Amino acid sequence: MTTPVRRPANDAAVVIGRLSEAAQSRLAAAGAQAAPVPGVADASVVRTKPGDPRALREKIRHAVGDEVLVVPVLIGEGGERLIPTGEIVVRFKRALDDGELAQFAQRQGLGASVQNKWSPRQAAFAVRGDD
Repeated sequence: MTTPVRRPANDAAVVIGRLSEAAQSRLAAAGAQAAPVPGVADASVVRTKPGDPRALREKIRHAVGDEVLVVPVLIGEGGERLIPTGEIVVRFKRALDDGELAQFAQRQGLGASVQNKWSPRQAAFAVRGDD
């Protein structure tokens, strides 16, 4: 099995967390535009002119501050853009109770979980920004 090749976009990043009006103003002053990620609460794609991907994320991080998480938009082998949402979904071999889900989250350094009501073996966890 081969691992798909993904590279960071050189013109966009994702901000996970609520962008204040002040942060949006600082982004605009830096020549960047933020747009909400459809269907995802408190996540935005920030676009700016192309450049070094790492420098781009630092520029955005400087504008928005430490209260949110800034992560790269990834480009897949076929050119598709993959947008991290700040959430990871895990499917277990069996349904776990709340205590087991909390223990799993703690061991993995994840935030609170939400169990899928239609598929009890599946749960979504928040990715913490302190990693």
